[in-house]
Amino acid sequence: MVISSQDVMKQVKNGKKDFSNIVCRQGDFINANLREVCFKDADLSFSSFQGADLTGADMENCKLFWTDFSNAKLVRTNMKKAKITWSKLNGAYFENTDMRGADLAWSVMFDSNMMSQAKLDGANMFKIALTPADITPEGIELAKSEIDKLKQSMPSDIWIILKNSVKNTENTIELLHNVAEAVHQYGKENKIETHHEDRKISYVETKEYAPVSGAYKRGKKRKTGYQ
Repeated sequence: MVISSQDVMKQVKNGKKDFSNIVCRQGDFINANLREVCFKDADLSFSSFQGADLTGADMENCKLFWTDFSNAKLVRTNMKKAKITWSKLNGAYFENTDMRGADLAWSVMFDSNMMSQAKLDGANMFKIALTPADITPEGIELAKSEIDKLKQSMPSDIWIILKNSVKNTENTIELLHNVAEAVHQYGKENKIETHHEDRKISYVETKEYAPVSGAYKRGKKRKTGYQ
């Protein structure tokens, strides 16, 4: 079920706790009280949980690609097998957080206590950055090459936006921020659903996409702030 973050928060305030299997991409959950809320198997990619209280929340097997958990409270949060790649967890507070089997590849988590307070058995921590020392020239080039691979799975117009955002980037944190922000703004202004599956990103114009041929049928061109 596709639902907006505004509707989620309205229902939370009315006492609802179970949001299993929802699709709520690009959600605004900044400073939200989401204690004990269940997001199991949900797709919350490209959302912001900055400063949110996720104490006791269930995010098992969630899709959380390019998601911001900066300064979030993750006490007893269940994030088992969650896909949290290319995300930011700077300043996030962990306490008995279950991240067993989670995919954290390419995520940045400065000033967090994840390594000492989260259960990380079986978690994928490829190229995570815990401190500035973890950001190396080799890592930056590898990150850029990974982003280059996304070109094959997105329309050329959004690729140009992303490429222009990262071409002069000097560090991985800024690169991640710029790319995530470009995707967020483009999707927001053009009402495009954003999908990320198995570390690939594709962009689907809901009424224009032909799933059989994989072709994008261009309609009337929208004028955006990027043109």
